[in-house]
Amino acid sequence: MTKSFGCADAGVNCSWTTTAESEEDIMKKIKEHANNAHGFKEIPQDLADKVKSAIKEQ
Repeated sequence: MTKSFGCADAGVNCSWTTTAESEEDIMKKIKEHANNAHGFKEIPQDLADKVKSAIKEQ
């Protein structure tokens, strides 16, 4: 089942969205976006937990 996520789903003022086939793949895309667009070298655990809980299944 396809996974989807948007920064706004985690309360961030950003319109970026993505989809992937697995949680592992979507987290890779999220980490890359967080680094490139928001300057995160690493996602803090509390934010990672919030992001994971905001991932939706389509």
